[in-house]
Amino acid sequence: RGYIVYLMCPKSDLTMTFCKKENATLLPVKIKREISLLSDLFSFFQILYILLRLRPDIVNFGTPKIGLLGMIASKCCFIPKRIYTCRGFRYEHEHGWMKKILMLTEKISAMCAHQVVCISPSLRSLGVNNKLFDVSKSILISKGSSNGIDLKYFNKESISAEEIAIAKNQFGLENTFVYGLSLIHISEPTR
Repeated sequence: RGYIVYLMCPKSDLTMTFCKKENATLLPVKIKREISLLSDLFSFFQILYILLRLRPDIVNFGTPKIGLLGMIASKCCFIPKRIYTCRGFRYEHEHGWMKKILMLTEKISAMCAHQVVCISPSLRSLGVNNKLFDVSKSILISKGSSNGIDLKYFNKESISAEEIAIAKNQFGLENTFVYGLSLIHISEPTR
């Protein structure tokens, strides 16, 4: 559609293969998963430098760490459209001050973004209920999904309507939207 696409993440065989397949340019960034103030500050300036050099029209950052650093750097660079993709909340299984810090990082990421894309209705509800972002700022694409679904794999023409009905009945899913349906019979393990 005329966009020049970049992927900002650590360099690996996987990311290089992905960029080649998607016709994107890799922008390698060194970043650690765990909190490390000195390393995170280095990563922030690395991201800031890349954004100042490229001056993109749109950015979309996801995952808690690069989401936070990328959203702050994007706001500092006055990027016209800033999107934060919320793929999950790292704080959900934490307690005490760590939970509060992680919730604050999510809130800052959302504050720096023009829009927050949530990958599921429950994630959106949790973010709104925990006052991390406003419902008006958040969007949910269709019924939610991180990377979409392979329509060929879940093509309902590959199985009959009768098989679908039987499987939905077996799992108590009548009158329910179903992403995918496996016809593998699940039996009790033998003792």
